[in-house]
Amino acid sequence: MVVFTALTYGIYYCAWFLVRKKSLNQLSRSRKIGSWVFILCILLITVQIMLGFGSGVLQGMAEALNNPAYLTHIPLLNGIDKGLNLIVALLWLIQCFKVKAILEDHLKSKDPFALSLSGLATWFFGAFYLQYRINKIHKEVGAGADSV
Repeated sequence: MVVFTALTYGIYYCAWFLVRKKSLNQLSRSRKIGSWVFILCILLITVQIMLGFGSGVLQGMAEALNNPAYLTHIPLLNGIDKGLNLIVALLWLIQCFKVKAILEDHLKSKDPFALSLSGLATWFFGAFYLQYRINKIHKEVGAGADSV
């Protein structure tokens, strides 16, 4: 998951949520995740890629033409890029905590004494931590079924 996220400049992170959306929404009656947030994130990431490309083109033109006037727009493009990055990160974080709540609700409905997922790990690792927990839950459920 880490490699795919890095290779796709974060688009895989959105795809992870979109692929699991149907299954996650079936786990909870009250909490649901939607597609629009992740489609918006994909669009914002695409704009970020274009801004980075545009910034590189302007820098190349400034060097090739020996004209520093092209460099004046680069800080603006970089500022917009950082702002979009912050928006995407906040949207991802909100969705990670929604998924955490869905998983906890589901686990508590099956076992009232089930342990909660870590909010700190969700904050720092997001979907990577959630995927780890999903894998662990799946492994425990599979092991429990084998022993019966």
